[in-house]
Amino acid sequence: MDLKIKIIDENENLLFSRKEIKAETTSDNFPKKQEVAEALAKKYKVKPTALRILNIDGNFGSKKFDVKANIYESKEKRDKVENMSKEEKEAEAKSSEPSESSEPSAESTKSAEKTPEKPEQAEKPKQEKPKQEKTEESKSNSESKQESNSEEKKQSKEDKDNNKESKENKEQEAKNKEKDGEKEKDNKDNKDNKENKDNKKENKE
Repeated sequence: MDLKIKIIDENENLLFSRKEIKAETTSDNFPKKQEVAEALAKKYKVKPTALRILNIDGNFGSKKFDVKANIYESKEKRDKVENMSKEEKEAEAKSSEPSESSEPSAESTKSAEKTPEKPEQAEKPKQEKPKQEKTEESKSNSESKQESNSEEKKQSKEDKDNNKESKENKEQEAKNKEKDGEKEKDNKDNKDNKENKDNKKENKE
């Protein structure tokens, strides 16, 4: 429940560009500085971080509390003038964390709900392109391998044919030599026979 604050005194300090106020609030429990700062911020339409609560005083058994505070236009102007204590800075940081972190988280969840499909759609073509390139490369490599294999087979076949022809030529040459040798032998035998006949004829005479 918001605190109700009644302004008792308000002074404009032009030197420090701030409003120095004295106020009064009622509460069953001793009010926290952050609660008083939020109530004054609503009243003066500034952020709670633009205020500094100087003190909160209350009498024993009373529900009324006296408040003294300085109000600035912004946190930056306040920090230039006021020397905030370590406890005040830590308390302010803790109180500002939930409000500041809740807004981005809500926005991030909305954006996360809206945009999960787009990245997937954008990633799919990127992944497909390399696959196509790889298949084309593999096809070209396989074709080149097939061509080289076919050329090697063709060359080996030609070499075999050449070896076969050379072998056949050698065999033919060997056969021809044998025939020539046999012919020479026959001619020699015929010549010897003729000479023997001539010798026999001469002897008879």
